[in-house]
Amino acid sequence: MWDVTVKPGRTFVQPVRKDYNLTALAIRGDGAVADAASSTDVMALRHKDFAIIEPEQATAANYTATGDAELRLILIEVPAQVKYPLYRK
Repeated sequence: MWDVTVKPGRTFVQPVRKDYNLTALAIRGDGAVADAASSTDVMALRHKDFAIIEPEQATAANYTATGDAELRLILIEVPAQVKYPLYRK
């Protein structure tokens, strides 16, 4: 888990490990997330938005602060597949 602050106009790059999803929760500011290898696949990321980057989609994610304020994110790396039974209601 990472608590990341991105200054306005700057970009933070987080690798996406094989077999793990990278989740992001925007807790302050506005920005965008994109595959580090492709500048064409960009998704807006605003306050309270939640994004999931899967290892099949990208090997790294670019988080860019697009507004006048800092973009603050909580990034969490979670296994794409778990090796134990999941509880289901």
